[in-house]
Amino acid sequence: MLGARPIFDPQRRIGQLGLDQSPGFGSPARGAMFFNRCLQRGLSAEWLGRLLGRKLRLTGLDAPLNGNGRDLGIRTVPIRKITGSKGRANDFDRFFRPLQDNTRERWLNVW
Repeated sequence: MLGARPIFDPQRRIGQLGLDQSPGFGSPARGAMFFNRCLQRGLSAEWLGRLLGRKLRLTGLDAPLNGNGRDLGIRTVPIRKITGSKGRANDFDRFFRPLQDNTRERWLNVW
């Protein structure tokens, strides 16, 4: 659809979080600020989810899956459809907000 806004626009999200001021986008200081804010929001959402009985963590794919668990090969999957992770299920929630401080270095390397 022409003129439609993308589902996730990182630049818009950064503006909403108040991170569009200096230092420059992509700087280590900006990445650290963004990580800290996302970590805080992830932990707050997890706490609220526990109170409300909602599961926000990713499902560990090391555990048995519902269904037949057969290999479907490599496929493109929209991010909003991802509900599990192999080996990193406790590091991020379903919205890919960090839940552990130990992911900071990796986050900043990607930033």
